[in-house]
Amino acid sequence: MWRLIKFLFRATLFVIVATYALNFYVQRTTSDRVYDRVEDVPAQYTAIVLGAGLSPNKKPSPVLQDRLDAAYSLYKAGKVKRVLVSGDHGTKSHNEPLVMRKYLENRGVPNRDIFMDHAGFDTYDSMWRAKHIFGVDRAIVVTQKFHLPRAIYIAERLGLNYHGLIADAREYQY
Repeated sequence: MWRLIKFLFRATLFVIVATYALNFYVQRTTSDRVYDRVEDVPAQYTAIVLGAGLSPNKKPSPVLQDRLDAAYSLYKAGKVKRVLVSGDHGTKSHNEPLVMRKYLENRGVPNRDIFMDHAGFDTYDSMWRAKHIFGVDRAIVVTQKFHLPRAIYIAERLGLNYHGLIADAREYQY
């Protein structure tokens, strides 16, 4: 019994240390491409807004709203010419990209400058589809600070030149 406890303790410790080490590595290798101010982000042709869920009344969740507002700020500042909204449209009643598009249109982004990815079910899908479906090799990814290093890391592994804008406009409850 004592051997089993020692083994479980060591295995748990290994998983914890490995998780922190990998997180540290991802953050360190992407930190030079993560920005928290619109003014500092290098201009690109496209911003990619990653989905973050809808509220029960079919409006953007607070997290998603902040991402959309940050993308709008990039567009308004002339840092990007178009916006690719990537989200979940897995069912007829759940159309995240359409809600995102309408939100940006209501802020003043013309329809012709917004493109929708209806199969952005997770970060990897969104990054892969941005490259292979939409032909976006260079972009600014817009998401929260906790998520951005992973998104940039995935893009880098796919051979993409992406920068990121942190969209933390408030504190979030996870």
